[in-house]
Amino acid sequence: MQTRELFGENQETVEVIARTATHATRNNDPEKIVRFATISLALLAMSAATAAHAEVPNPIAALLGPSVGYLLFESDLCGWGLTDKIKKTYQDGFKTIGMTAAQQTTAWQQAADTQQRMADIPTDAKANMKADTCTAPAREHVEHDLTN
Repeated sequence: MQTRELFGENQETVEVIARTATHATRNNDPEKIVRFATISLALLAMSAATAAHAEVPNPIAALLGPSVGYLLFESDLCGWGLTDKIKKTYQDGFKTIGMTAAQQTTAWQQAADTQQRMADIPTDAKANMKADTCTAPAREHVEHDLTN
């Protein structure tokens, strides 16, 4: 069976999730695996909700805010300058998947809280994260995911 027949409209999302999983597991880095799994779950949920035109279940919506916050922190840490693009992508995405106004407000507050919590980690931990995370391939990966 062709993957297009199996996944239909969700084919592109499934491909992004597969690429993300491959990238995360390549280096066997638990932090990256968890981060990418969370983002992948959010992408899959967004795709499924869009296809069904259903409201987003609260447990799924609860994953999105911290994921956005981590991504915003990563952009800040690495000096990528992707903050506006990240916010625009997720603002549009939250509406597209049918998040309620209350869910969106909560997600943005969770994003801000996560971004601040990450910014408050010790300097040496940030240096290690920066060395492991702030690479050209990682930036390309994030930019690609934000445009697809």
